Amino acid sequence: MSQSTSSSFLANLWSPVDQILREAAGYLIVVIFGIGLFYFQMFFVSTTSPLFLMVAPLTLLMSFVFFRLLETNFWFSKFIGLTIYPSSTPTKRALGLTFLGLIWLWIRSMPPSASKQSGKDGAKKIEEPRDTPREVAETVVFVVVLVLMLKLFVAEAFVIPTGSMATTLYGNQKEAVCEECGFSFPVNAADEVDPPGGGAPRPVIGYTCPNCNHSGSWTRETIPPVNTGDRVLVFKPEYHMVMPHRFDVPVFKYPKEPQQNWVAMNFIKRMIGLPGETIAIYHGDVYVGNLRYLEDERDPVTGELLYPRPERDVDLWERQYTYMRRYQDAKILRDYDFRILRKAPGQMLALSRPVYDNDHQPKSLKGKIRPRWFPEERPAWTFDDDKAPRVFTVNSPDELSWLHYQHLVPDWQNPEQTAPSLIKNVLGYNAGQQTNNPEPGSENQPTKWVGDLILEAEVESATGQGEVVFELSRSVDRFQARFNLETGDCTLVRLRDGKEVELVTLPTRVKGAGRHQVRFSNVDHQLRVWVGAEHVDFGTAAEYTPPPLPVNFDVDDFNQEGWVRANDLMRPASIGVKGKVVIRHIKLSRDTHYTYSGTGVVEAYYVQPGHYFVLGDNSASSSDSRYWGTVPDRLLLGRALLVYYPIPRIGLIK
Repeated sequence: MSQSTSSSFLANLWSPVDQILREAAGYLIVVIFGIGLFYFQMFFVSTTSPLFLMVAPLTLLMSFVFFRLLETNFWFSKFIGLTIYPSSTPTKRALGLTFLGLIWLWIRSMPPSASKQSGKDGAKKIEEPRDTPREVAETVVFVVVLVLMLKLFVAEAFVIPTGSMATTLYGNQKEAVCEECGFSFPVNAADEVDPPGGGAPRPVIGYTCPNCNHSGSWTRETIPPVNTGDRVLVFKPEYHMVMPHRFDVPVFKYPKEPQQNWVAMNFIKRMIGLPGETIAIYHGDVYVGNLRYLEDERDPVTGELLYPRPERDVDLWERQYTYMRRYQDAKILRDYDFRILRKAPGQMLALSRPVYDNDHQPKSLKGKIRPRWFPEERPAWTFDDDKAPRVFTVNSPDELSWLHYQHLVPDWQNPEQTAPSLIKNVLGYNAGQQTNNPEPGSENQPTKWVGDLILEAEVESATGQGEVVFELSRSVDRFQARFNLETGDCTLVRLRDGKEVELVTLPTRVKGAGRHQVRFSNVDHQLRVWVGAEHVDFGTAAEYTPPPLPVNFDVDDFNQEGWVRANDLMRPASIGVKGKVVIRHIKLSRDTHYTYSGTGVVEAYYVQPGHYFVLGDNSASSSDSRYWGTVPDRLLLGRALLVYYPIPRIGLIK
């Protein structure tokens, strides 16, 4: 057989194989980017949600744009061997692929009729585009117009410059790694990039670690670069079709100054209060109540209107029309049926802030101060390192043996004087050191006790027998999640004054021998449990009513916050074990603590109809409704859906 005959034979053999592979690839592309993309978005938006009616068209539009680009110069049709008729256009074919998908592809892959297929000599005739430059120009114009329409009506990208939503969302910041404990966290660098009032930049040259309280400074060689803020995608039509939901993250125009030097002033905050509500801030939590505001009600002494209205309704957003009141007695919450606002599980985790990661212990203090996690009875426990234990092994077959946590914030000048302290609203993001601002601002001096805590650890059972108890204290109460390792049942318990009340029991996957990642939280007067990534839903049975504040406050409770020394100071978190168990990777976190704009026990704000009350997640360093007023619905631009850059931060916004 000659070489040419052999080549021809191989070509004839490969030709049908090549066509089959091309067609298979084409079908796969249509499945993934057509119906597959449509079903993919259903993982994030339920078909019963009003949002589905907006997201579904956007998904179809994305599919159409993708197929329209593939059909430039009929590339996709040529790739899989479809016949191109004189009447065919790339746009028509993209529409067919988008809305009919495989059905359209199957119809178009059928042999064409003879009248369309053959010329005078019966040969297959395919019309090529006659004006390639024009086709390219039309495609470019189409894409540009489409992008502009998307930006104007559907979705727009925004960059976050400041840290008012930290650490849910980052503004301009530097990534710090503590040289003592190795804990990594962001530090606000907004004033270094865009100083307020057009002043001189304030370079950030150091940090204070939120994990071990070590203050470190960078040299010229080690100073990290400034990272730009998160880039978020904002879905603009949503608030034109449905009411905003509580705890959404909207983007809006700043009511006081929508533009500054011809630049739009867009803010991003968290939605807290809805039109017509009264929002109260009390000990870090937010409440909604039923205070009444009568337009003609007057002060009995001065005769002035208590709840005046502006001459123009367009000015109702101003702070004075929130009728902000400070109350020195928390009974206002009971008198007007205020209820606490509870976050969904995903939102709660997004708003959690680190307290202490036991895997990151300061190396210089090893052996100088007691470890924060310590056993109640040492003989039952063994450690991987006596001076800095990270792995705790216990063999206590007959009774619970306890590990307790104390918040030992190191005194770096005199470590031996380190004593237990309350868990407060510390946030490393706010604790950067600036060259021309050596004294920290008020947001860098946390003074508020935080009682809403989250405890997580890895639990490894060798025998699958016994019990593991996670405990969190808050004021006069201790709350426990008791896991029976034999049955997998978890029982939530409330203890006070030596008495215990079982709230609810549910089965979990913490059963038998093996490793389990367990998380227990007491946030917003509700107990929650996670096993791995699975949230165990106890429903309303896990909600509770807090006790009234004690009549006699602790001698050191100057702010009358209601903390109890034996619980919140001496053992805010504990882990009890009965059986043969190993505890690793212990982390303690806290809830976001909303602060007051001034002094007082309770602050209440009225939200005018057609307006919204918003707060920043970085409450101690946020300009929001507490200071300038509410947001008119006309200034809402849309809901921030996801972070799309930087790549490590990609994800949905909770």
